[in-house]
Amino acid sequence: MEASRGRGGRRPPRREESRRLQLKPEYPDLEGIVLDFLDAGYYDDPHPHHKTVPVAQVLGTLSFSLIDGIALDPDLDFFSRVTIALEVPVRVPRGPTGGYVRVRLACIPGAAPKRLQCFVADEVPGGDLELVRLAFEEPDTIDLIDDYDLFLTVLRERGLPDKVIMSPPTPIRYENLTPTARDNLPEAIKRVLTEKESFFVNFFNVAEPINVRLHALELLKGVGKRTLQKLLLERQARRFTSYEEVKKILKIDPVEALAEQILREIQGEAKYFLFVDPGWKARDRFLNYSRRIREYLRRVRVQR
Repeated sequence: MEASRGRGGRRPPRREESRRLQLKPEYPDLEGIVLDFLDAGYYDDPHPHHKTVPVAQVLGTLSFSLIDGIALDPDLDFFSRVTIALEVPVRVPRGPTGGYVRVRLACIPGAAPKRLQCFVADEVPGGDLELVRLAFEEPDTIDLIDDYDLFLTVLRERGLPDKVIMSPPTPIRYENLTPTARDNLPEAIKRVLTEKESFFVNFFNVAEPINVRLHALELLKGVGKRTLQKLLLERQARRFTSYEEVKKILKIDPVEALAEQILREIQGEAKYFLFVDPGWKARDRFLNYSRRIREYLRRVRVQR
């Protein structure tokens, strides 16, 4: 007799098939800068399993997302650079005794497209990594590493920091930050903007009008209609490659102005959001200039 089928004549998935992970993680930030490190955990953390383990609160260095995660290194300092690995829990068969055990992975996007490189952070029953791999819908796309030193070597080869936090997929909010993290946040934003000048200076190359009355550059404190027009005329002739070039035209410190705007965005007090994703409630006011700059730089490389 033919097995029963679900709606539309399709066979319902088997129980073990439905439990397999179909992992399509998004990584808004792969690197971060430490705002606070709590080696005994944080009692007020929104993620319950972070209350009793070493946890770091981190500012992402691309989209300025706020992230907390379990520190896999015990010696993090303020403003340390870290790799942000996604925490992925998998259910692995316990063995002859039956049942399952939870194993956590710390995953980053692989060097090849559509692959993941994952450090196995917990002990696997029998040391059989194949049991972990089979928990995924597409096991061939997962590179598992059970030696932490080897995982750090992989990070160094890819130019990533060799200190790691393992972070849940849900970020935290400004109100979740510790008092120390809030105090360190303005300086951390400035450090990111300064160290990644070759990327963020391109905001002044790609900024566009938001509407007929307001230009994105006018969100920065100190930019008026007259200086805006001067900058727009200047960038028609050449591409800005340093903050100093912008400063000579706008007569303001670009790092200070950008940092003030980004801090307002993180705090949720901005009218429009240039870099920080405000979530679905204000998605229509999110301009996503990190993505625009990446697309602009790709076009520049192609033209060369």
